[in-house]
Amino acid sequence: MKLTDFISTARVETKASYADKRAVIKALARLMADGTALEPEVFSDALGAREKLGSTAIGKGVAIPHAKLAEIDQPVVAIILLQGELDFEAPDDEPVDIVFGIVTPPEATDVQMIAHFAKYLRDPKFLNALRSAATPQDVVDTLQRKCTLPPE
Repeated sequence: MKLTDFISTARVETKASYADKRAVIKALARLMADGTALEPEVFSDALGAREKLGSTAIGKGVAIPHAKLAEIDQPVVAIILLQGELDFEAPDDEPVDIVFGIVTPPEATDVQMIAHFAKYLRDPKFLNALRSAATPQDVVDTLQRKCTLPPE
């Protein structure tokens, strides 16, 4: 199971502007709820509860809010590329401009999926390609191209 198996343009937002981390979480939840039988609040509550345990920012301007939900049977992924930067309490104290939201069923191995994907996020060229993506399709294409190769 790869993150890219669950990415679609309907769940990608580019050039987004939000006031704070909470607003980004709500936007991720709205994107995630699209196409499911669940309300955005279900996703927002799960992601928000996880974020209260500690920041999901991993450094280099990237955050990966994630959670588990019994109400879903396969992972749901949403991506927001911010026009500006937001404080996500990252370990490197850098603001975030790329946010990947991942919600999985309880039995899914989301930690392994996130860890595998995080290897790609170490590549500055990949991050720059994501940051320069102008449309949701550009984001999906960039992810599909990069994530079919072994992580560097």
